[in-house]
Amino acid sequence: MAESLATLGGSELLRDPHQQPYRYVINFGDMDMETCSKYPALLDILRQKVLPDGLTKAKEVAAWPWWQFWRIRGELRKATSKVSIQLVHPFTSTHLAFSFVPTSTIVASPHVIVALDDYASFAVLQSRIREIWAWMMSSSMNDIC
Repeated sequence: MAESLATLGGSELLRDPHQQPYRYVINFGDMDMETCSKYPALLDILRQKVLPDGLTKAKEVAAWPWWQFWRIRGELRKATSKVSIQLVHPFTSTHLAFSFVPTSTIVASPHVIVALDDYASFAVLQSRIREIWAWMMSSSMNDIC
């Protein structure tokens, strides 16, 4: 069955304290075109918004069925299927800002997803000690080698 799933990006993660999505994705999974044809309204949206962009991509992407996600990150979906919520952190941020997000929400790339749903893990990841460690181990545009 085709799904319309909420999706979060950096703007929702950093600007909305409730991380409420305002965008949605159409997910046909691994359906073939014949099966997708049962959802003409969704397929029309993808024809207008996805197909033209996909044709301009590299050969490998352009050859992929345009109505399916190209890289679905199956290992991540498998890991998050074992928990009810996932920890998410924006890929680039000046602040340590982990938050819990339902696993039914698609998190837009390139953000960091951790398949842990307990508050102890959140406390460790959000702690000042880990923040100091992360800043010491991360790169900076202003560092001079």
